Amino acid sequence: MKLARYEHAGHALLGVVRDGEVRDLDTRLDVLEVLGLPRPERDALESSAGRNHRIPLELARLLPAVEPRAMRDFVGFERHIGGMKKAEPGDGSIPAAWFEFPVFLFMNPWALVGAHDEVPHP
Repeated sequence: MKLARYEHAGHALLGVVRDGEVRDLDTRLDVLEVLGLPRPERDALESSAGRNHRIPLELARLLPAVEPRAMRDFVGFERHIGGMKKAEPGDGSIPAAWFEFPVFLFMNPWALVGAHDEVPHP
């Protein structure tokens, strides 16, 4: 099942992408909740997709797949940093300072844009 959040008549809907269309799922569940359903329930939900609304995929305004409450990036995890260090000159070891003060940043969850939306210039 290919899930997509999309906008229709000013409302965010959840749908299934199939045969060049986005077909609405008649549910109040979000993407993560649908993915967490037992397989038989997901299959039943998918089989009912499109009964209320269908739109050609190329005409759909796709929205970000999830609406996070917060976003953080910890600049990778230990293996990621180790892999990066192997690509640099030196012995490839992770600096001790990384373990003491891992770098991270907060991001604005409302800054997400849909698949084909323009990214506004800051």
